[in-house]
Amino acid sequence: MAAWAAAMVLVASSPVSADDRQALHERKYSTAARSVDPAVRARVDLRRLQRADRLGLALPLSGPHRRVGERVRRAVDLARRLHRPGPVPQLLVEDTGGTPEGAAAAVERLVLGEHVVGVVGPVGDREAVAAAFRAEEMGVPLVTLASRPELGALGPWVFRLRFGPEEQGRAAATYALRVLGLDSFAVAYPDDRFGRRASSAFWATVEAGGGEIRGVSFWPPGSGSEGFDQGARALIGGREDGAWPRARGDRFEYGEGKFKGYRPVVDFRGLFVPAHPAEARRLLRHLAYYD
Repeated sequence: MAAWAAAMVLVASSPVSADDRQALHERKYSTAARSVDPAVRARVDLRRLQRADRLGLALPLSGPHRRVGERVRRAVDLARRLHRPGPVPQLLVEDTGGTPEGAAAAVERLVLGEHVVGVVGPVGDREAVAAAFRAEEMGVPLVTLASRPELGALGPWVFRLRFGPEEQGRAAATYALRVLGLDSFAVAYPDDRFGRRASSAFWATVEAGGGEIRGVSFWPPGSGSEGFDQGARALIGGREDGAWPRARGDRFEYGEGKFKGYRPVVDFRGLFVPAHPAEARRLLRHLAYYD
């Protein structure tokens, strides 16, 4: 792991261009092809065999992330079957086991054993780093589904398809400021790695663009109704007011007859919720409850 991290920093900070790295890769394989070691020559010969009609998938189909891997496999297969016009590539799938070692081995099996023209995957950051280095070594295109920004700087063979939390936060803030014309926001996020990083990036971009964050709340991951309720009330502030339900009329559509007269204070025009849609819906129900 330390070697991967050190190599990542070295490559990311190197001024060498993609064309220079490509030339270095070609010289490396040209040198290996002249080797007197039969094992090295056999490996190079296997690498040179490619099938343009074969696409590799390196996904965690076992281990703790197997559900994610299975969903990605179904999505890629659906895209392959819906692709028109043109030939439909054959999918060859290898299990990474959710580990860096398994990811590197999966890429090697797909390239040397199945002769694929490219590899899609893996999903996790640690897997993707290991797979990226192996893809660079073998000179095969790798379209990774991980979000670590440094992956795209590893070399000309690695392509990152997924945006990271900071990139998503910055993009959402820029769109809200420049396109929607909003200038005051609240942020509500799950207290996990993704939620914290996306919220911080959103906040910084809003302030840099002249906007203002006027409310912040969060809820524990996997929180029940109590966590979302506390998050909603912390976000909007307010106080109990028995006259408020009568003042606003009978417009309440959630929990009819249970409303206690909580008068909210909403002084923001936009709300940023970097969460899974199911969690965002739960939070919005609690916000609607408090009007």
